[in-house]
Amino acid sequence: SDLGYDPNVNRLPFHMRSNGYSTNESALCFIPPKELWPQIQAIRSKYDPDYQTWMPHIPIFYPFIDSKFFPEISQYISDYIIK
Repeated sequence: SDLGYDPNVNRLPFHMRSNGYSTNESALCFIPPKELWPQIQAIRSKYDPDYQTWMPHIPIFYPFIDSKFFPEISQYISDYIIK
């Protein structure tokens, strides 16, 4: 299988496949469990001057899609990404 090709991308509504609908106001992130935050913040405090601005997170996509499409994209993620 070619890791660069996702056959499910064509299942996204067309308006969600266009870069014209991304925004810097949202991101898709992995957020670790809160019980791990103190240890993560201790490490971040040494290397990230903005560590107190944002919760611990790992960005997956930034910019992400406009919030008006969140219901559709969350359904897509549930149906095709999380299995």
